[in-house]
Amino acid sequence: MADQMADALWTTPEQIEDSSAADWIAAHTSFCLPLHHWEGSLELSDILVLRGKHKATEAEVEFRVAPSDVTDIHLGFDDCFTKAKDRSLGLAFKPLRLSFTGPSEGAAGGPERLHVLYLVLDYVRWRGGSSDEEWFQKLLAWRAAQPGLPTVHTDFIAAEAEPGVAAGCT
Repeated sequence: MADQMADALWTTPEQIEDSSAADWIAAHTSFCLPLHHWEGSLELSDILVLRGKHKATEAEVEFRVAPSDVTDIHLGFDDCFTKAKDRSLGLAFKPLRLSFTGPSEGAAGGPERLHVLYLVLDYVRWRGGSSDEEWFQKLLAWRAAQPGLPTVHTDFIAAEAEPGVAAGCT
């Protein structure tokens, strides 16, 4: 597979739960970016590489995800990243939730754990859109191209939240 790249914004269920009033205001201000705590890039080839910096602490992270590590691909809002967390109330974009197993904090050799990330890819400020729907299809095709892998839970929720699917949110 040829390398494909995207600018990436992302956050986690835990960070959404712990979001401050300043995070909410920034996510609801015109021409500001949607709710996120990390900024970086996503590269897709034989593996998915997500790297970036935390916007407040500038801590760096890199996730290297094999197709066999992916446990869930979801496009749409849920009970954790709700439409109310975005100023467009879901009209401009839908977050892409990617769940995978990997080392803690992306550090090679660390203990394995489940990571749940809400991605917004190639966000365009002036119109408030993203390429998340396109990347949802790319990720499905990328994972399906690997022979012998069990079926991954995937879904596209266009209108309503899917209750109880995001670990870390109440």
